[in-house]
Amino acid sequence: MIKNKINNLFEQKEKVLIPYITAGDPTFYSSLQLLNFLASNKAKAIEIGVPFSDPMADGKIIQNAMNRALGFSISKTFELIEKFRKEHNIPLIIMGYFNTFYNYGIEKMAEQMNKLDIEAIIIVDLPLEEVNIIFETFQKHNIHLIPLISPITPAERLEKMRSFFSGFAYLISITGTTGIRNTLPQSIKLK
Repeated sequence: MIKNKINNLFEQKEKVLIPYITAGDPTFYSSLQLLNFLASNKAKAIEIGVPFSDPMADGKIIQNAMNRALGFSISKTFELIEKFRKEHNIPLIIMGYFNTFYNYGIEKMAEQMNKLDIEAIIIVDLPLEEVNIIFETFQKHNIHLIPLISPITPAERLEKMRSFFSGFAYLISITGTTGIRNTLPQSIKLK
């Protein structure tokens, strides 16, 4: 069973702020400044998006951030995190797309994440039917695979997910693209 700072974060059963940034948007230095600011101002964990040319289901804000950061590689993202880790030790979550991680090398990715104390990964476009090809690699390196679920995910699929995913579940609370809204659907219950 994977046990790291992500577990500790959620065992407290309190609401936590986990902001998201796109690595390299707009520069290495500004990303580092933003990470330091978030870590120093009540963020309990930070989600770092790896730039990708065609982000799925993301609204204009993240699409624009990804476009500004294109060319900022996974290697540069790890370099950014390495600098950040010199001052901060809060939980980090990498978010991105399978093709980027596969091209970098799944084993190499997991080793680097372990070395930099990155607790979890969200692979946006990884179908449940394919997760077994990477599950053992991340488990071996004590890294949570975080699932994306929606209010319409069937119960039997959720049960299958429990075999591979851990840490927490990333709830996609609305259908369509991400972005600013004045209200949430009434089907979403906030506690």
